[in-house]
Amino acid sequence: MKLKVISFLIVAMLVLGACQAALPVEPVVPVEEQVETPTLRDLQNGKPFIYVGNGLGHPVISIFILGFLEACEDYDVECETMVGSGFEDSAYLSMLDQAIAHGSSGIIGSAYSPFRPAYKPLYDAGIPLTVFHTPIEKADWPELTGWASTDVKDYGKRSADAMADKLACTGPIAITQNTFNDTENVAAQSFIDEMKIKCPDVEVLAPEVEGGEETAAIAKAAAILTANPDLKGAFGTTGGSPTTWAKAAEQSGKQPGDLIIIGMDYTRVNLDLVKAGWVYALVGQPLYEEVYRCTELLILAMKGEEVPFANVMPSPIITADMVDKYYGYADRVDEMLGR
Repeated sequence: MKLKVISFLIVAMLVLGACQAALPVEPVVPVEEQVETPTLRDLQNGKPFIYVGNGLGHPVISIFILGFLEACEDYDVECETMVGSGFEDSAYLSMLDQAIAHGSSGIIGSAYSPFRPAYKPLYDAGIPLTVFHTPIEKADWPELTGWASTDVKDYGKRSADAMADKLACTGPIAITQNTFNDTENVAAQSFIDEMKIKCPDVEVLAPEVEGGEETAAIAKAAAILTANPDLKGAFGTTGGSPTTWAKAAEQSGKQPGDLIIIGMDYTRVNLDLVKAGWVYALVGQPLYEEVYRCTELLILAMKGEEVPFANVMPSPIITADMVDKYYGYADRVDEMLGR
């Protein structure tokens, strides 16, 4: 009897062991090491994005800088500005040399063609370069990372259409530029070409340089008015042109609206001149948006993502009924400059 009990226990233990062995075994899952995604600042590795320019203190340049700094803040990247005073080529090239020597993870600069050979050290170092304010063909500048601009030819044409409609195809009409440069040359020529189509009998004077210094620019416009006392309109391809022509008209004894003026850019002083009736309209070049987008292009390049080369943005013709919406940029520029 005792042997039967022992045998039964042994069999029971064997059966129990077999059952236990048949139970599913939980697999051991290896613990993956968590790798933190690098931040944009990590990718920059202490080398900031740099906005390189000249004309420090000019209202238009201030809007460019605002777009850059607000993009840097929004994306939390390290950024610096290197901007020379005056509009001389030497001021820009000096700032570019400083930016190259400083080291950068990406540079936003001018598309002006005479500056392009000076960018070679950037290409050699593999530093992304984005530019603004001038549309560019990839074949013409293959080393460039990308650009953001409005359609310059288009706004020159639409400015001529607006001038022709307002003047009912009367003239003559003057044109002034800051300098003879790639962008302004295209705008002026587009204006001339469209006026020939729209108002073939209207005389459009050959473009003249007003420059970036306000007093000298006003004197230049006043001289044009003196030489052409029957002048009916003026198109200025630079952001200082609204002041240039409005002040020259006032000094010549004209009243608001006597001279139909179309100029560039939604700076505060220009918006005020439109509101007061001295300037008929402004070309709303997307100053802020262009540089903001150029900063985004640098970020894409730094992350190794595809960068769209051409980034075209609209530029509305801003008349008195539209000015209020553009004062926000001017308010933020004032805040940036602490005034």
